[in-house]
Amino acid sequence: MFKKVVTTMLISCLTFVICLPIEATYAAQNNSVLSLENSKPVKIAHVLNKLAERKSYLEEAEKKIIENIVGLELYEEPSTGNDITSALQKKYFLDYELNMKLFTLRGRGKHVEIWVANDLSYSEGDVRKSDVISDDEIKKIEKYFEDTIYSSLKGQHEEVQLLKGGNSWLVEQGFLPENYYVSDSDEARTMILIDNIKDEWYYNENQETFISAYYWNIHNKYINRDIIMLNSKEWKTKFESVYLPALQEEFAALLEDNK
Repeated sequence: MFKKVVTTMLISCLTFVICLPIEATYAAQNNSVLSLENSKPVKIAHVLNKLAERKSYLEEAEKKIIENIVGLELYEEPSTGNDITSALQKKYFLDYELNMKLFTLRGRGKHVEIWVANDLSYSEGDVRKSDVISDDEIKKIEKYFEDTIYSSLKGQHEEVQLLKGGNSWLVEQGFLPENYYVSDSDEARTMILIDNIKDEWYYNENQETFISAYYWNIHNKYINRDIIMLNSKEWKTKFESVYLPALQEEFAALLEDNK
């Protein structure tokens, strides 16, 4: 279920996806994976959020999350201040398949934090090089979010209270240290997590159907922060035309969902 749910956007019937076995994966699909027109980003947020409303799905999700976090060796050391490039600024977050994945804080503004997965590689045996996100690109995202996205959208949703990480289920259950996800200075910053999302393009370089970004409200419970996942693939060609607009769409969905 967890590795396959993202293809739901490629299928018109949501119930079909929900009935897929938990073990279903892209890799197991071989050449039968459904695809859209090349270079078309796939929007999946509404499907993921629908799944998160189902009790049976949440029960299986919780089991998977617990299995992945028990015994996890946390990369957590005391903060060294405001140096966001410090190697100490690392935390684990839930990735697309609900695994715990290590991210490093690369940028921080008044209303946003930008984290990048430490591992942006492809599957074993894939000859493609790992994705690389430059400091300049991080700065562009931060500026775009602050100057364009937040300033234009948050004013339309003044009643929305963004999350600060103080009620993380993972922390409350004792899996992570106290205040693990609490924002610096207790500010309610939106988190942008950049990862090599395991979409069709990840598993097959000849497929150009990909997931540009998504907001998944399952993070609200387990991490208790407002999170948007952003894909790391092909930023040289798709950064401004695809990823920045997708980021704005997902933030709008986030605000609407939190009303």
